[in-house]
Amino acid sequence: MFYTYPMNISVTHAEPLVDHLTVTVDAADYHTDYENQLKTYRKRITLPGFRQGMVPASLVRSRFGQSILADQLNQMVGKGLSQHITDQGIRFVGRPYLVGDTFAELDPAGDRPYAFTFEIGREPEFELNVSALPDVPQYEVTISEADLDRQILRARYQHGPNESAEKVEGDAKTAFNLVGVLKVEGEPEPAEGEVSQFPFPRFFGLHTVLVPTLASEVYGKKPGDMIRFEPAQAFTSAADGAAQLRLEPAEYARIANRTLVLDVRQVFVNRPAPLGPELYAKVLALPEGDSVDDEATFRARLREKLDGQAKQMGAYLESDRLKRILLEAHPFELPDRILQRWLVDEFDEFKKEGAIQGRYAQYRDELRLHLIQKKLAERYPNLALGESDIREAVTEKLMGYFAQPGAEAPQLSHNHDHDHDHGHDHDHD
Repeated sequence: MFYTYPMNISVTHAEPLVDHLTVTVDAADYHTDYENQLKTYRKRITLPGFRQGMVPASLVRSRFGQSILADQLNQMVGKGLSQHITDQGIRFVGRPYLVGDTFAELDPAGDRPYAFTFEIGREPEFELNVSALPDVPQYEVTISEADLDRQILRARYQHGPNESAEKVEGDAKTAFNLVGVLKVEGEPEPAEGEVSQFPFPRFFGLHTVLVPTLASEVYGKKPGDMIRFEPAQAFTSAADGAAQLRLEPAEYARIANRTLVLDVRQVFVNRPAPLGPELYAKVLALPEGDSVDDEATFRARLREKLDGQAKQMGAYLESDRLKRILLEAHPFELPDRILQRWLVDEFDEFKKEGAIQGRYAQYRDELRLHLIQKKLAERYPNLALGESDIREAVTEKLMGYFAQPGAEAPQLSHNHDHDHDHGHDHDHD
């Protein structure tokens, strides 16, 4: 068994949120164990010209001593450092990193002291600021008759016949579909096998009849041209934008105010598909054996489907708004250099060139939220703070304690009720 103490561990503040922990090991701390390891190793090994157990001790020390000593000190220092961090209650992010390469300087004689310096990124200290948080609105994204009509019109053009065109031209009533590759401007394309932050680049069809706000942008466009637009400005609502871009609410919210670029590859003139059972089955994705024969039933079934999506959108908007409020109320920093190094070392998706620059900001916000959640849980142990859904715990409970009326909601189709009762109880996770 290797000893972890006595060892001298000193701490210095190397830079903001980065400490150096220097572990000093005297020869007396490791020498006896090291010599025993050499003797044990000598009994086990065989070398050309020597029988097992008969290799000269000096040869074992010169050829294998440094490796054996490195293994011993690695375990000894690692356990000592871990025990010190636990005993002192040091909170850090990422993991400790050795500064320099003391292990390359080990002397097989085993009679020298050594100092091993590690740098760690400290978990930031911050005060929980919940006394003046604004109210988090309850978003009820509703599907109006006009929204329903637009979705049906979209489906009719999506499933209707079309013919190729050289460019977008003619009167404003002509329906065009510009098909191409949609990207987020400034977002590097993922390498093969890499997971993108957003589900882009992707093939996409821009139906002019459904996005009248882009009429001036698309007129005269032809294959090879680029169309730039911001979803929040182009679509009538978040629900409409998510539906047309074929995105989940969380995905749409992340790119709503980013610039999207459509690289046009083909232009088509569209004609709407006729209403009828064939269209209804496609739009509702009906399973085999299920059918809808009349328009009234189709509209009712489609509304039910869209209402479910709208409810999901509303819940996400509440969550996203709350997260942004919490981040703005707690503007603490993180040891970014250590965290970026750790991410690249530990996760394959960050090893690709440029991946850390494209994704670190999102990871950083997620970690900051995690630290805020931890502090909330420490102060209010009855709060249910699930990693997957911060909204339920904090919106319904925390805001019941500290909400201040008057917060202005983002502009979208919703009902904003500041008097909603957020005071439901939750079991502690």
